Amino acid sequence: MERRELLQVLASVGLLPLISACSELIPNPKSGPGIKQPVQAGTLNQLSQNGQYVMATVATDTSPSYPVVVTAVSSASAPVGALAHPTVSGLYLLAFSRVCTHQGTTIDPPAGGLMHCSNHGQDFDCKTGSPTGTANKTSTPLAQLTLEVRNTNQVWITGFVGSGTPTPTPNPTPSPNPGGNLTLTTPTKVASLSQLTQDGQFVVTTLSTNLNAKHPVIVVAAKSASALAGAIAHPTVSGLYLLAFSRVCTHAGTTINPPASGLMHCSNHGQDFDTKTGNPTGSANKTTVPLAQFGLEIRNGTEIWAVSVLRDGGSGGGGED
Repeated sequence: MERRELLQVLASVGLLPLISACSELIPNPKSGPGIKQPVQAGTLNQLSQNGQYVMATVATDTSPSYPVVVTAVSSASAPVGALAHPTVSGLYLLAFSRVCTHQGTTIDPPAGGLMHCSNHGQDFDCKTGSPTGTANKTSTPLAQLTLEVRNTNQVWITGFVGSGTPTPTPNPTPSPNPGGNLTLTTPTKVASLSQLTQDGQFVVTTLSTNLNAKHPVIVVAAKSASALAGAIAHPTVSGLYLLAFSRVCTHAGTTINPPASGLMHCSNHGQDFDTKTGNPTGSANKTTVPLAQFGLEIRNGTEIWAVSVLRDGGSGGGGED
């Protein structure tokens, strides 16, 4: 049958629209998602040294905002699926899904050659995307994506590597609370006092709420000359306070990164939040709404429990992309 005749038959039975829609995707042959269109993920200047990275999101057939990380790694030989940096000898660029292959959690940005899933402690190697370490939560590597250099300096994500492994659908990131009614399903132990004895220490965890069964949360320790709003004083470390915030950015619902230098950063659109207040700060100006905050209690002498919602995160508004 000629191609023209085949198209006529497909149109007559109503299948041509489906074929056309599928053609918009760049498929992963092993049942992973395809991307709907290539996306610029940064520039060569941002990826010119070992360990540098940029975050990006791509629209796929399973998620409108699929999280991806593009990393620069030094290597004596080309890692599988890598793109050689065109101007820096021995440097290679790789792109991996940030969807943990254990339970679909969005993994943290690279640090020390590893990408960490704070939900259950699984690490992934930045050069291979393979699970590593002692958590042993999965044996499946992260899905890998293909890269191209365009217009001399632009790094573009163009699709999934053809030999990539099946990719789980990411757990939906809980959207910013639309109606001011965030509630905690049940009080939950979120940390131990021994984990939070110094300024800047933190614990990443999840809580069951009415918005999401695994609402991402950060518990932080912060030094302060006076009590911080919504905080509890550490019972054995003078001047140290404990706070718990939602990790759901109040701009567009992205899961924000763990604290660094007193700030929590949303890598999706660049918004920072203060670790002592949860308030948006910096120059991104994507939102004026502070992070939702949870009330804490000390139980059984050493356990830190989240017991209430002190602030719900507002309407999640705050500007356009």
